Amino acid sequence: MKNESEYNYSDKKTIDDEIGLLELFSVLWEGKKLLLGFIVVSSLLSVFISLSLSDIYKSEALLVPVSSENSGSSNPLGQLGGLADIAGVSLGNNKINKTTMGLEVLKSRKFYNSLIKKYEILAPLMAVKDWNEEEDELIYDSSKYNATKDIWLNQPSIQEGYEKFNEIFNISQNENGVISLSIEHHSPYIAKKWLDWIIEEINNTSRNDDIKQAERSVSYLNEQLLSTQLSEIREGLNDLVKSQVETIMLAKVTPEYLFRIIDPPFVPEEKFKPSRALICILGFILGAIIGSLCVIIKHFIFKEET
Repeated sequence: MKNESEYNYSDKKTIDDEIGLLELFSVLWEGKKLLLGFIVVSSLLSVFISLSLSDIYKSEALLVPVSSENSGSSNPLGQLGGLADIAGVSLGNNKINKTTMGLEVLKSRKFYNSLIKKYEILAPLMAVKDWNEEEDELIYDSSKYNATKDIWLNQPSIQEGYEKFNEIFNISQNENGVISLSIEHHSPYIAKKWLDWIIEEINNTSRNDDIKQAERSVSYLNEQLLSTQLSEIREGLNDLVKSQVETIMLAKVTPEYLFRIIDPPFVPEEKFKPSRALICILGFILGAIIGSLCVIIKHFIFKEET
């Protein structure tokens, strides 16, 4: 059981805490005009900032990796493994994760450079400051780019464009292997169009690379056939050539070569950001905190002076 001194100490501490809170509320009440001023100014400033920010739209797409079951056929060519490696032929015993490679290609500078050269996305990426919904027109920053004459006044570097592109382009993959791609832009139509281009380009890039590799392999294997007389090796080489020809044929007839679209890009109807209500709420809270601190500091400064 607590003795009398312990009870007195606990009661005294509670009374001191109550006095401290009452004093704090009293100080804030006395400086309510200054506190209210900070809240009003901060709230009005947050409203102005939120209204000055242009809307950003986000288009998304869901993809799944295309399984390459054709590459896993029976492999009676173990004895030709070294030759196949030289020719660039995969026998299935050392598979490269094409999905991982494709995702890394999407993040690469090389892929970004191919996009800006083919589709001329640099100006809409770096110089647009807003979008006119009624006329579906982009509004450019005149200090950076003259849209009428198609002239840069302050042209960004390739590195700056790449960094900006990475800010608006997002890639994620869940535990089931489903890949989510998204693009953010002032125009919902451009966000959708760019995402279509990106998916098309990554499939084309992977397909063209595999076709070129297979064609080089066929050329090399044919040279080996001409210089080899052993029937067993010739039979193995013919099988390797056949597998590469099948790869070329499959690639040419498969539009969705690396990634298959399960939910295509869309034109978003609702803005993704900014959240103007949240900005205003944060402005109010920030004004209340700064105002309270100023009132308390002012009170103790004048208290010490007197």
